[in-house]
Amino acid sequence: MMRFFLLLSVLLLFIGCSSDSKSPQHQFVILRQNYTHLVQARGEIYPERETTLSCPQQLQGVIEFMMEPGSPVHKGQEVIRIASKKMENRLDGAKKKLQYNLRKLDRVKKEVEKERLSLDLKVLEKEFAFRLNQIEVERAMGEKDARVIENMNLKILLLEEKVSLLRSRLESFEVLETEHTISTTDMEKLRKNLRVNELKVSLERVIKKEAISGAQGVEKEKLILEQRILTQEWETAKKEREEKLKSLPLKIKKRDLVTQRHRKEIQKIQEILDRATIKSSEDGVFLQAKHPWNGTVITEGTEVHRRMQIGRIVDFNSLQARLRVPEEFADLIGADKKVFMETLSGMNLEGSVTRVQSMATPYNPTDTQSRRFHWAYVEIEPASGLMAGGALRANLEIEFHEGIFKLAKELARKSENGTLEISTPNGKKEFLKYVDIGDFYLIPTRELSLDVLFEGV
Repeated sequence: MMRFFLLLSVLLLFIGCSSDSKSPQHQFVILRQNYTHLVQARGEIYPERETTLSCPQQLQGVIEFMMEPGSPVHKGQEVIRIASKKMENRLDGAKKKLQYNLRKLDRVKKEVEKERLSLDLKVLEKEFAFRLNQIEVERAMGEKDARVIENMNLKILLLEEKVSLLRSRLESFEVLETEHTISTTDMEKLRKNLRVNELKVSLERVIKKEAISGAQGVEKEKLILEQRILTQEWETAKKEREEKLKSLPLKIKKRDLVTQRHRKEIQKIQEILDRATIKSSEDGVFLQAKHPWNGTVITEGTEVHRRMQIGRIVDFNSLQARLRVPEEFADLIGADKKVFMETLSGMNLEGSVTRVQSMATPYNPTDTQSRRFHWAYVEIEPASGLMAGGALRANLEIEFHEGIFKLAKELARKSENGTLEISTPNGKKEFLKYVDIGDFYLIPTRELSLDVLFEGV
């Protein structure tokens, strides 16, 4: 397209009138037109959704089952199954160890429980007597609950603040009373309210003191003495029991830790074996992979190891195009921009840009000075004959310009102040607004035509 316009511009140089022999001038007419700015790019067709199937972590074995390559696969369907004799033998051994330790743990728990019940009976009476006496002591010792005491303090504080507020209010009203702007009845009510709230503060303080102090005199000392005796007797009984039971919990804990270790080992091995059955996470078509060591195709009977790629699930119904866009045009290409593409077999395609990769990639990764490009992803409609990996030639629609003069750069000159100067039969003409698209300038205009003079042979 650009070559056509260049050729047209050169041909138009010979249209018009001639000037003197020293500097021949050619005059021709530029017509207003609509112009679509296109950028050429190359790319490929690839599946929008492709899932890589790899040998699970910590698993090594032989492929026991593999789907026929090229077969359609549904989500959740078994695709590959790996057999690992080593893991299966480890699982059987771990299960046998677990059963033995469970039986041993059960015997230890029964023995410990039997001895614990016998010792608990000896301290039950002492504990009951202590609990009963503790209730009586708590009643006699007064209120100890910090939340209750805090509630009392808060209630007193609120009443004190109310009294302070009433006093301030009374002082203000006394000034008004001297000026006879407030009635005597209102003043009496205010003074009465103040006295009532002062009495409430005093009453709450008395209630708090009585609640905290509790019982007094000989009765209180007697209860405290009884509590000390019962506490000592109960502590003595518990120490005797603890001395005898000290070793029993350690026996249970030791056996339980061994059992847990075997359980975790079984769970870990089972999870690895469960992952040996590889299922598809998407609908698509199953394709084989090549062995990373010798390049042969992986099939049933092939020995595989962890993290090794053993297959792919490709969705051929969700094909899209991926185009290399030069870095200088990446910012001009946004979503929904139209793209016209052609395959090497001559099939014409049309689509719209869905996204542009933000990070640039060098054309030559080994050369730091290499030009860079951005991947532009284009949504295309499925069609027969399209295969993943097919090469594409494409024209991306950058911008549509309506009502412009398209002028070859040889016919204009940029001035020092940035305007575009063009020679016309009526003299120099300047344009403030124009777009540089490489070999041409695009000048927005409302005029239908522009007469241009060009000096040259």
